[in-house]
Amino acid sequence: MNWFSENKIFSSILIVILLGCLALGYLTFAERGRYTEALQAYETGMAKLADLRGRSPYRDEGNLKKIQEQVGAYKKMTDTLRSDLINSQGSLAAIDPTIFQNRLRELVSRTVEHANQRGVQLPEKFYLGFEKYENELPRNDITGLLDWQLTAVEAVINRLIDLKISKVENILRPPLPGEISAEPPSKEVPLYKKYPFEVVFLGYPGSLQSILNDMVSLPQFTIVRALRVENEQPKGAPRTGAVTATDAPTVPVEPAVDKIIIGKERVTSAIIVDLVQFTPKQALKK
Repeated sequence: MNWFSENKIFSSILIVILLGCLALGYLTFAERGRYTEALQAYETGMAKLADLRGRSPYRDEGNLKKIQEQVGAYKKMTDTLRSDLINSQGSLAAIDPTIFQNRLRELVSRTVEHANQRGVQLPEKFYLGFEKYENELPRNDITGLLDWQLTAVEAVINRLIDLKISKVENILRPPLPGEISAEPPSKEVPLYKKYPFEVVFLGYPGSLQSILNDMVSLPQFTIVRALRVENEQPKGAPRTGAVTATDAPTVPVEPAVDKIIIGKERVTSAIIVDLVQFTPKQALKK
C-alpha cells in the first residue's frame, strides 16, 4: 500500500489545495490581462486629454474664418433690425411748442366729437392725458417726444371709441424724463427707453381682447406691461326657471331647463402700455 492509501484524509486535503491553487492561478492570470487592457485604455485617454488641453483655440484657419463670417452676419442682422425699428417708430424731432399745443387741442376736439357720435362717455376733464398743456406751453427740447407719445395715446383712445366701450374712465400719463425740468446729461446711452401710460375703461370683454390685438398696428413699438380686469358684477348670475321640490305640481311635467345668463356683464380694464424708443446706432458711439 502506498502513502495515499494509508493517508486518505490528508491526501484528499492536499488534492483540494492543489486544485484551489490552480484555479486561483488561472483567475489571477485572467484578471491581470483585463487590468492591463484597462490600464492601457486609461493611459490612452489621459494622453488624448492632455493633448486637447495643450492645443490653442482656433488652430484651424478655416474654422476661424467661418466663425468670423457668422459673427459678421449676426451683427449685420441686428443692425438691420435696429434700423427697421427706428424707422418704424416715427419722427421724434422737436417741433414748435405752439404747434404742439394747437395739434393737441385739435386731437382732443376730434376725440370728443368721435366719442359723442359713438355714445362713449369720457372723463369730466378729458385732455388725452396732457391736461398740463391745455393752457401751458411745453419745453422746447421735449416737444418731439411729447408729440410722439400723444400720437399713440390718441390712437388707443379712438380705437376704444370705435369698439363702442361704455366709458373711458381715466388716462394716466407719468411725466416724461425732462418734461418737468431739463434731464441731466448722461455718459451712458441705453439701447432703448420706455415711456408708459395707462388707460382705464369700462366695456365688454370683447373690447379688451380687440384693443390688445390692435396694439401691434400702432406706429410705435408697444408692450402691454400690465393688465388689470375687474368685473362689474362680482357675484355670479342667478339661475332662473328651476323647479324646486315645494313648487313642483302633483301632475308629472317636463323638467324646466336652467337658464344661466353669463357674459353679459361689463368689465373695468386697466392696461399699462410701454412705448419703446430705440436709440440710433450713432448715438451709442458718443
